[in-house]
Amino acid sequence: WNEVVRDKSNMDVPKIKRNFDYWMGLDYAFFSGFEMHYKGMERKILAEEYMEQPDGNLYDYKIHCFMGEPKVIQVIGDRDVHNHTAKEAFYDVCWQRLDIGLGDYPQYDREIPAPSKLDEMLMITGKLSNPFRYVRIDLYEVANRVKFGEFTFTPNSGIHRWEPQELNNR
Repeated sequence: WNEVVRDKSNMDVPKIKRNFDYWMGLDYAFFSGFEMHYKGMERKILAEEYMEQPDGNLYDYKIHCFMGEPKVIQVIGDRDVHNHTAKEAFYDVCWQRLDIGLGDYPQYDREIPAPSKLDEMLMITGKLSNPFRYVRIDLYEVANRVKFGEFTFTPNSGIHRWEPQELNNR
């Protein structure tokens, strides 16, 4: 979960504290699915520097890696964290648009430009994903630098289905 603060002078501290107290009390292993790798994990609150691109957007490059090889790049942007909305598009590692989806968000009706650091992102995710059969590694490109987001081993608790359906059988 996230609490995005753009202006500290306008923070609703009691509300944020209530949210944090609630989040810290949840066992994420059972919250929205069955993700046992979170069972017993110590809870933490992380404060990170606010990031955005010059246009105010922030593309989230979610690179799906299989057997240590980046295969599919899910780009999510135009996010509104308070209303849980965004748009997404899928690309292969050569930045060719793929006609696939996960049903999380509506698809962009325009092409998203490839990040200028795409080769570096693919090199990083190839190295980081090497020990795993599957992992999604989230990266960002801000101020011409690659920033790390997270490792995700079970996106959407591992229950969302790829579209088209035949992708679920691979």
